[in-house]
Amino acid sequence: MRAALWLISLFGLAVSVAWLAGHNNATVALFWLPYRIDFSLNLVLLSLAGIVLLVVLAQQALSALLSLPKQAQRWRLQQKERVAHAALLESIGNFMAGRFLRARKAAQTALDREASLKDSGLELEHAVSLRTVAHIMVAESAHALQDRELRQIHLQAALEAAKKGHSAERQTLLEGTQLRSARWLLDDRDAAGLIPCFGTAHGGHAFAAQGGTAGGATGPGARYRCFIGQAPRLFTRNRQHLGAGADSGVVVA
Repeated sequence: MRAALWLISLFGLAVSVAWLAGHNNATVALFWLPYRIDFSLNLVLLSLAGIVLLVVLAQQALSALLSLPKQAQRWRLQQKERVAHAALLESIGNFMAGRFLRARKAAQTALDREASLKDSGLELEHAVSLRTVAHIMVAESAHALQDRELRQIHLQAALEAAKKGHSAERQTLLEGTQLRSARWLLDDRDAAGLIPCFGTAHGGHAFAAQGGTAGGATGPGARYRCFIGQAPRLFTRNRQHLGAGADSGVVVA
């Protein structure tokens, strides 16, 4: 219906313009002593419309020409962003396939690309999440390769990056990073290292010290927090027995 109304309106406008042009006998006189030049009013109006159209097109062309450097810069930044995301996905895929060296290298590439974007003056909306997950992937690969020093370096970097996010994002990233850290310590059978994790939970609750869950929550995440809460007591009671049980009884959220 709207298209039909537009078509009728254009048809009426065209008829009106044609009628005015056919019945308009007015002239415009241009005096240039000692000469006088007469122009048809229709020709003058048509010339003015052509000049206005030409000026508008020239302005748009000039604006497009001046914006080429910015568009080229935006295109380069978009390419860097895509490379960073592709590197992070490659890291996750290689880690799942057990190629830990390649996973670490790809995650480091993602970090370098994100740092390059930041140095270029472009701050991505999801830069905190991208940086934190990339650090976690490097730490995961280092853990699989038994490189504890590199794992701790990127763990601290992930925690520092997560603290720069907004409220909900910061809570999710910090809790996720701490859970991964606790899992690594369980794999290392490091009871002393697990204890500081219990008082650093965010979001208004801590891990249950005696094996309880926050707010009576249920599900895999709650069972994982329950196991983490019992870990120090179990480690203290029987490290060797916990080592055998951790390989078979850990539920990963």
